[in-house]
Amino acid sequence: MLADVTDAFQRLPTSAWVTGGGAAFMAFLGGLAFANGVMKQVVNMLCVAAGVGVAWYCFRHRGEVYGASASSMGTDRLVGFSAVAGLIAYGLCRVALGVLSTFGILKIFGSMSGWKGMAFSIIPSGFLLWVSAMALRLVGNLYGMEGVASVGREGARIQSTFGSLVNDARRMMEKSSIGSLITNLDPFEMRPTANLARLLIVWPDQRLWPALASNPKTGKVYAHPKVAELGFNAAVRGAIEKKDFAGLIQMREVETVAGYPDLHPLLSDVALEDAMDQIIYGRAPNPKK
Repeated sequence: MLADVTDAFQRLPTSAWVTGGGAAFMAFLGGLAFANGVMKQVVNMLCVAAGVGVAWYCFRHRGEVYGASASSMGTDRLVGFSAVAGLIAYGLCRVALGVLSTFGILKIFGSMSGWKGMAFSIIPSGFLLWVSAMALRLVGNLYGMEGVASVGREGARIQSTFGSLVNDARRMMEKSSIGSLITNLDPFEMRPTANLARLLIVWPDQRLWPALASNPKTGKVYAHPKVAELGFNAAVRGAIEKKDFAGLIQMREVETVAGYPDLHPLLSDVALEDAMDQIIYGRAPNPKK
């Protein structure tokens, strides 16, 4: 019987594990709120929001924060420095709220435990889950672009271990039920912009071009005149040559073209990225469920 149970678990799709993990995370925090009150979670949510805000500012305005070296800064350093800035902001926020708590200011809100606390816990736990998923999507997309550039430049078929793991985790998360919900709540429209950026990175590669141009999914994108314009855009090519993938994914020209009504549905399709992976890495597409 144990063997049957083990076999049943092994046959569960990856998306089910991701969805189950997210549900377990929210249930765990709900249980803590039921027993100990929800205020600690609310305080943590506020501090996480402050840390994420600082990290996002450092990422988005890297030129102002890190100076001229930002345009040639590798993905590892950019993500690492932004994360450190976010952690410092999170720590300072915890200290500030800790000082307030010593004066009893936070106690006026009460602990809100029991079923009320458990119900209210949906807000901070959902926020933490959303922030974690968005961070994974952003970092995974950056490493995905870095991997594509490596293939286009060196003909390599294997990405760096860490970058590959992060990008694969992002793909698995996005194909789950929770990932679909997170994608719909993405205010930055990350998937179409990142997919367009990846296609622009490999655009001049003569080894991959015939397969990409003839593929039903990627070929439709390449055939669009605005994509061809971007392929020759000096700023776009400059960002790719400098490996400034954070700059590439945030370029107004790339974001605008990715949002075109006739391109947006194509670039948002999960099957498009599967097609790219199959051609670029020789990787069979993963099942959605």
